[in-house]
Amino acid sequence: MTNEHLNWSRRKLLGTMSIAGAGLVAGSLSPLAVEAEEKQLPPPFRAQTANCCASMTVDELRQLHSPDPDVIYPVHSRGQEGLFYYDPADTASLDNTGTVVVTPTGARLKRVHTGALLVTWFGAAGDGVTDDTEAFQRAFAAGSTIVIPATAHAYRLSKFQGVAGQRVTGIGHPRIDLFHLTGSSVVLLGFANHAYYENLHFNCLEQDLEWNRGELSNREYVTIRNCTFQGFRHASNKPNAWGLYMSHARHIVIDQCTFGDNSQADIAILEGSSHITIYQPRSLQETCHLNFEPNNASVPIEHVHVEGGRFSLVTMKENAYTGNSITRSSFTNTHIQELNYDGADVTFRNCRIETVTNWKLATVFAGSARFGTSLSLGHNLLPDPYVTSVSSTGQSHWILHYSTLSSDYFTRITENGFRMLRLNPSQANGVVMVRTSRRIATGTTNGFVLAITSRAHYPAQNVNFISVQGRARYWDAAGQKLGEQAVSLNRSKPGRFTALNTELAFLFPPAGTVAVDVILMNTSTTSTASLDIAAVSLHPWIEQEDSCGQTTALRLIHDHLPRTLQGTAVEPPQAAHQYANYEIGDTLTHAQPAAGQPLGWICTEAGTPGQWRATSILT
Repeated sequence: MTNEHLNWSRRKLLGTMSIAGAGLVAGSLSPLAVEAEEKQLPPPFRAQTANCCASMTVDELRQLHSPDPDVIYPVHSRGQEGLFYYDPADTASLDNTGTVVVTPTGARLKRVHTGALLVTWFGAAGDGVTDDTEAFQRAFAAGSTIVIPATAHAYRLSKFQGVAGQRVTGIGHPRIDLFHLTGSSVVLLGFANHAYYENLHFNCLEQDLEWNRGELSNREYVTIRNCTFQGFRHASNKPNAWGLYMSHARHIVIDQCTFGDNSQADIAILEGSSHITIYQPRSLQETCHLNFEPNNASVPIEHVHVEGGRFSLVTMKENAYTGNSITRSSFTNTHIQELNYDGADVTFRNCRIETVTNWKLATVFAGSARFGTSLSLGHNLLPDPYVTSVSSTGQSHWILHYSTLSSDYFTRITENGFRMLRLNPSQANGVVMVRTSRRIATGTTNGFVLAITSRAHYPAQNVNFISVQGRARYWDAAGQKLGEQAVSLNRSKPGRFTALNTELAFLFPPAGTVAVDVILMNTSTTSTASLDIAAVSLHPWIEQEDSCGQTTALRLIHDHLPRTLQGTAVEPPQAAHQYANYEIGDTLTHAQPAAGQPLGWICTEAGTPGQWRATSILT
């Protein structure tokens, strides 16, 4: 044996393995870990662990001229400690510094390890100065379980790109500083399919890098646990940089991650993404922003579930008139300081929502939002939520506002026992609009929720301005109109019949508004579409100071649709005023009772409007 091969004792040999393989992950080298290390040795060494040479550095190992296949070689280079052996049968493996070292004569010396690979084995310095990108790439290419040890400084990378099927774990939450190389991709952080990442701190050093982000687009089955995403910034009035960004992503879990100082949003979820779970998100500055950003309703965002956490802003904006872009999603036990809502199918369970805003555009989107106790709403302001009193020219609560048709404006239908008013029942190519006959005083409020339970039938031909079926108009004290907002609901495509559904639209009247009226229509321009209205209500929205919200008034109206109409009116339905049709037993209570006037009326013969009799006279 040459001077290169000086024997060590077994005890001293095992001392060189103190951070190798299982010993590192366990936090210390236990007897079981030592035994596991020995089992990784090739058979000739398992009973000959004393047959090894003096410890050396990786560079010295690489310069061996005639390694002995019967000897193991301890390495003591900081962060690269471990055991190597010469494999004479291998003539092809490439030198990656960590698990394979190739000598000038082509000999392959291989590390003894239990499966987990340390990035430091591959040359990562973690000193905050050295570029560790290539060392990480070598580690990722070498195996499926990667360990990133703690460091007093940071690992500095121009790109962190995960590999499919890999598990990457940080010890001590190591920081990874990301910087941009001119001419290279601006996406500095990429994750891979079927992968798991935990206990890592990703910190971007660039203060103005457009499109920079943690990339999850087109990824599936990825879990990110207890990681931090910080400093992904773009200095612009319309910044394009995100902590985590996903489009067409599936089965993603973001568990107990922390976010801070990211420009547009901390988490952005785009079209085509589904089965996204976010558990207990945290923020470095209490400014966590979650953004739903659908750009294509044909591939909606689906099944996003958020549990726990506190968000300064959650943005949910619908983006299409012919479909629902955000569906079947939920928040549970979540504190939301500001919900920017403009149409989404979402459920809030035991949440606290401090304030609600929207984009205040000419058209707002209604959505199937179920708030439970997460939002506070006042009583309904509309006098006839089931549209029981409707006519063309009478003193009804709802009146024909405008129509391009000469007749057959509306009729009442019964389906599954429920009574609904149908606009444009013959599906002629035209417009039918009904509105509240009186303007409703708004009082002092931050805004309204307009709730509509309805459905629409869109024939295949001549369907225009599809889903624009509501409108709110705002009036000042002098009776001047200050503005109006259209409402999109029952979003679908031509040739479809939408399901009966309750949708909510958040309305924010302009300053100076003292009254509002509501218009419902089949569409806003000539169309063959028809609209079935089961219930409509208008509720002032109340800023919530705690987690005990109340939406009972809304649910009492829309969750209990009438089988027999019971409403109010100031006159009995009359054929001369073109009232809608009624059934026997429908009743109307006088809305302005006075001495000598009936208390109400009851329908005794079905028809349009049928026969009505006074119930009794007030004395």
